[in-house]
Amino acid sequence: MRLFLFFIFLITPFTLSAEVLRVVILGSGTPRLDIDRFSQSILVEAGDERLLFEYNLIDDVDGLKIGKNITIDQIREIGNFASLSSNNNHKIIIINSCDFLTKESAAALLKTLEESKSKCIFFLLTSNISNIQSTISSRCHKFAFSSSLETRDTSSFSSYFYSKIPQALETFSKYNIDLIDDEVLMELNSLFNEEDQSFIQLSDPWKNRGYLLLDYLIELFLFLIKSEFISDPSVKDLRKKIMHSIDIDISGVNRTSLIRLIDVLLHKKRESFLNLNPKIFYDNLLIELRENI
Repeated sequence: MRLFLFFIFLITPFTLSAEVLRVVILGSGTPRLDIDRFSQSILVEAGDERLLFEYNLIDDVDGLKIGKNITIDQIREIGNFASLSSNNNHKIIIINSCDFLTKESAAALLKTLEESKSKCIFFLLTSNISNIQSTISSRCHKFAFSSSLETRDTSSFSSYFYSKIPQALETFSKYNIDLIDDEVLMELNSLFNEEDQSFIQLSDPWKNRGYLLLDYLIELFLFLIKSEFISDPSVKDLRKKIMHSIDIDISGVNRTSLIRLIDVLLHKKRESFLNLNPKIFYDNLLIELRENI
């Protein structure tokens, strides 16, 4: 999973002496200062809990319901924090998972960024840059973090996929979460074969795999696009394995179609936290994927 890090310089450059406020999407209750003792914190979540939540594997922590968004009240708290005088040179505000800003909280954040006159540095973190409003991202310096394709395990696509998210893999193993394997590749045959109408039956097994499957499919289609232009023999071999497993001439599926499929999956990821009926969600996902092949 690629991580985009935004930050905005307001008034003065960064120094090491600063007060810190972190804002994330862990639900109501007393701040978990045991997790982040050295900063002023509101609704802070631990690493394992954050990963499990983002893959929709948990919905509460220690009995506290995990929120689905960063709320406008949290953004107002940022404004209050930024307006107070500091004993240090700067204040640092970290907004984790900016993907989860609501329309209202994004508007409030933009207002805070435009009007704050204090010595604040904002770090806005997101896993999907397209989810950030252009009015906010245009005011940021952008840094993308991703590991090199050549350093990943290409023995199978599932190995490649999990080598991109080693921290998640470690967490899934720790909590005995069932991993997605390359059986999915064989299941895609019915989806790509336009004459096969049984593809809708994939809804139940896909539902049971959870939202990790969406990331798997996004990475799969991205790999099929990128690998066409990479000369590394191991990458070429993996591409052949994928096409053999799907058991259809995927070369007939052009890059434009693959980009459309990725767009559908990214859109469905944004929908995935709306408490939709899982059966209906995956039925609609399969129908939209078939329509865009």
